[in-house]
Amino acid sequence: MFLKKVMIGILALGILGNPAFSKEQGRNFTIGSKKIVKSVKNLLKEGTLDSRETCLDEYMNRHRQLAKMLGLGPLGGLVSTGGTAAAGIGAGAVSGVLIGSPILLAGVGGVVGGAVGVAGLVGYQIYSLTAFLQNRYLIKVISNARDGEGKSLKRFTKSVSRKLKGHRISQESVAELIIEADKSGALCNGSLVRKSKKRKLTKLRHHLVNKRELIKHLKLIL
Repeated sequence: MFLKKVMIGILALGILGNPAFSKEQGRNFTIGSKKIVKSVKNLLKEGTLDSRETCLDEYMNRHRQLAKMLGLGPLGGLVSTGGTAAAGIGAGAVSGVLIGSPILLAGVGGVVGGAVGVAGLVGYQIYSLTAFLQNRYLIKVISNARDGEGKSLKRFTKSVSRKLKGHRISQESVAELIIEADKSGALCNGSLVRKSKKRKLTKLRHHLVNKRELIKHLKLIL
């Protein structure tokens, strides 16, 4: 899918540079400002939103990954996942709590291990939730850009303007540039991600642009 989008992006570069074209193509249907994730899912399923011309399907895949991570449960779900890092954290927390119980007070190492395990578990959940919210925000920003309006696009435009240090940029201009990057596949092919991520590019999350990277890209072309 990534390679296919790169090829489409290369072939489309000539026409995507035309703002009028991007505007027309980006708004030939409405995603809407409510229940955006569900709306994007339905539009992709129906084919109204062509997955070959957007990165929203990749962000939706990441959304499902993170939702699954968050739905594993405090301990039991993590332990049952097998040989993952999360399973190790969950098992460490369980064993630590058991060994560190009042009945087995002598197991000081278990208490320490349990504390570390629980701390790791909390950190894992915080990471998952943060990544989930950031990814969801990008879905909303890209969707709003295609609609040409929306709260997330408005907030994002303000963030871009702050980074430009006084230079005001219109919401419409930001929307057009996001549409262009989305249609070319740049938002999900790894070309705009920071160098540390480019050394990997082995997982879906390594290819997807985050808020900071998208703002940096817009700063360079404005």
